Amino acid sequence: MPRHFSPEEKELIQDKILDAGMVLFTKFGVGKTTIEDITKEAHIGKGTFYLFYGSKGAFYLDLYEREWKKLNGKMESLFLYKKGKLSDLLLAYIIENRRHLLEHPILSKAYEPSTVSSIFDQAGHERLREFKRLSSEKLCQIIDSWISANDLICPIRTEVVAGMMRSLSFLNYHRMEIGEDILDEVVMRFADNIALMVREATSTGTE
Repeated sequence: MPRHFSPEEKELIQDKILDAGMVLFTKFGVGKTTIEDITKEAHIGKGTFYLFYGSKGAFYLDLYEREWKKLNGKMESLFLYKKGKLSDLLLAYIIENRRHLLEHPILSKAYEPSTVSSIFDQAGHERLREFKRLSSEKLCQIIDSWISANDLICPIRTEVVAGMMRSLSFLNYHRMEIGEDILDEVVMRFADNIALMVREATSTGTE
């Protein structure tokens, strides 16, 4: 019979599994890390792992969400209700968020083909859809805070501005097609164009 854990024990074990994944995915990548590797690093049995996760992909998505929430908290502390021009704030956010995403040992793995193939199932798709909804919602809150803090009027819907900003991250999935050597410049050219579009459309509430 499977052992029953208390809520406190479950939380401790789950943290231990996630920390083990953090170490192994950082060192070897998602594709080359097995569930057996994770259970050995966490000092648990495979049965215990499957009490929490149905697959390695589901596990990675949980770890990704944990780390993304930490990053989102950092971005909110830096940018929520920040004063300045909307276009300048938007561009600064894109640059800072991209830097953190690409430098992060777990979040950056989302753009690797081996990771994508590991979460390519129906459950993974549903989690990703929910995560994209949450990500868009959080970014919209930040954009709305800029508009409120600076008494601005932007005729472009917040959801559309957020969508344009978030779309830049998806270019990382096509780094081979775009070209490794020019990807960063391509992203920043698009970012500049988004900022320009927003700047031309935005006015102050006193105008």
